[in-house]
Amino acid sequence: VDKQKIKCNSCNKGFTVLFNDCKKHCRKAKVVYNKIDNELIVSKNSLTDIARITNVSTETVEKVLQTHAKHIKVNKKRLPRVLGIDEVNGVETYRGKYNCLLLDIEKYKVQDFLPTRRKDYLETYFNSYDDEVKDKVEFLVTDMYDAYINLAKNHFKNAKIVIDRFHIVNLVIRLFDGLRNELRKQYKKDTLEYNLLFKFRELFKVKYKNLSTKYKKFSGRYRIFHSDYEVVQYALSLSKDLEEAYYLLQNIYDMLDNKDISIFYNILANTDISNLRIKS
Repeated sequence: VDKQKIKCNSCNKGFTVLFNDCKKHCRKAKVVYNKIDNELIVSKNSLTDIARITNVSTETVEKVLQTHAKHIKVNKKRLPRVLGIDEVNGVETYRGKYNCLLLDIEKYKVQDFLPTRRKDYLETYFNSYDDEVKDKVEFLVTDMYDAYINLAKNHFKNAKIVIDRFHIVNLVIRLFDGLRNELRKQYKKDTLEYNLLFKFRELFKVKYKNLSTKYKKFSGRYRIFHSDYEVVQYALSLSKDLEEAYYLLQNIYDMLDNKDISIFYNILANTDISNLRIKS
């Protein structure tokens, strides 16, 4: 919705009609900007998609986003003692589809929200903090993204790098799933093994202590099994690598449940992860 532009025949000057639903010196009605705001808040659409939905240019949507950003004031004189950094799948821009979130882990508060996780942008951003402010950060909680690790080493000299538990578990689950899928491809699609490795994929991620041994009636080709425990044991019997990856995951679960870091050190000392790589 645009304001009508009028040209005066006498003085040959142009002007736009003024009305309450439109700001001065602005041709777009407020309802258009309200729609843009709503899309930025509730949707995961890119700026280009939002521009198409609201029938405006991508530049207009980005200006609206930048207008809101100006009202967000971040205190550059302090950083939390325990700083968390992670990407979020938010508003996609020309810088990439991931945004970056900085968190005060101890207070469960957002420290800042950045439009991208790209290394050059993060370097520029943290250069805006004084060294004495960054030196007060004692822990940096992150995932295993190289840019975050390098960032921590360059800017937070006194901080210990902590890989959060979610990403440790997720790494081992991805390893297990990769091995499971590679093993599944070795069987024909109509075989028990092929279908079992897909159908019960979530069962393999259950903690061993929660795995049911109670009698359970299965139908069709799976009627040879009598419990979830039997299904898992049969799948693990198909591959030594799959079995090792499964118990590696279970050891990680035990470490986190018992909060026993010695289990993790034992895993690092006695597990050759390179032997569990996915065969090409």
